[in-house]
Amino acid sequence: MATRYVESSDRTRIAVYEEGNPDGPAVVLVHGWPDSHVLWDGVVPLLAEKFRVIRYDNRGAGASSTPAKASSYAMARFADDFAAVIAELCPGQRVHVMAHDWGSAGMWEYVARPGAADRVASFTSVSGPAADHFSRYVRDGLKQPYRPKRFSHALSQAGHLSYMAGFSVPVLAPALMRAGAKRVRRVLVRGIPPEQVHHGDTFVNDAANGMNIYRANFFRSMGRAGHDRYVDIPVQVIVNLDDKHVRPYVYDDTSRWVSRLWRRDIRAGHWSPFSDPQVLATAVTELAEHLDGKTAARALLRAQVGRPREESGDTLVSVTGAGSGIGRESALAFAREGAELVVSDIDEVGLKETVAQIGPRGGVAHPYLLDVSDAQAVERFADEV
Repeated sequence: MATRYVESSDRTRIAVYEEGNPDGPAVVLVHGWPDSHVLWDGVVPLLAEKFRVIRYDNRGAGASSTPAKASSYAMARFADDFAAVIAELCPGQRVHVMAHDWGSAGMWEYVARPGAADRVASFTSVSGPAADHFSRYVRDGLKQPYRPKRFSHALSQAGHLSYMAGFSVPVLAPALMRAGAKRVRRVLVRGIPPEQVHHGDTFVNDAANGMNIYRANFFRSMGRAGHDRYVDIPVQVIVNLDDKHVRPYVYDDTSRWVSRLWRRDIRAGHWSPFSDPQVLATAVTELAEHLDGKTAARALLRAQVGRPREESGDTLVSVTGAGSGIGRESALAFAREGAELVVSDIDEVGLKETVAQIGPRGGVAHPYLLDVSDAQAVERFADEV
């Protein structure tokens, strides 16, 4: 994979990498801290057949140049870098984007700019809310102690990101990070199989240089009044429910700022590009294909925020004992309400009859032969569903 360089607005050189289907629609993958373009190594093979895949090293990471001033790492500069990359590699074309962590925060900065819709077809955000939206959520929540749930959520989220204050200390933070980067790496990806973790050879430098991101953005975003930054581009947020840093409720107000929004909650931690590459690749593909005119996948319909639906409409429902009796009638009732069904039973013949009755009614059912008295079989079933 060859490296090419693009010059950004402040003359910072950005290292860019391209692979995949040269005739396919372009998807740009943007990483955050403390990563480089290597973050996406598990995702790229899942996109490469359909998409022209473009990824790049953020300023201060990988093979890109490292500006000396902390102010050069403001999110506006990250947005400028993205603009420079697509102007060079995709002139006059609209691209799909998936971004993670601070890379996502930089993309939020870009998609709120005038004219962004002419260059970005869709934006999938992973564990990186807009700085202004995040700040507004925390600040407004802390001003409302008379709303205990909202207040506690705001307080909790502020606490989960309190480490950023330490990361913002000049000189000391980069020095300590350089000394302890390898230990930090082990902590960050704990629980993820080693073969699924992708870090480049420049990881230590990337982690240390990335302290400038916190210094340039953390206190600035938390100290300023939130702006009403609206986004007209189709946006999909991947909410990692087990993310220790960005809590799920931070996204509850996103629909206030985004006119076309999809939200997918997944059981994953912050580094879902490592742990769940297939989920991310599928999410991007389904949204891109739908915007290109293809009928929306059921999962995408379930994710669409604000879409009118029946009580169980577009919901995935599992019904055990569906081969007869109450189980079958329950499955038929859910199907009438628009649910997608996983029907299971130990009786294969009865199960096939249930599926046969659901199909003509316009429902979708997936049969699964299951003995609920077999604990291991039930665990396998849960994993597959």
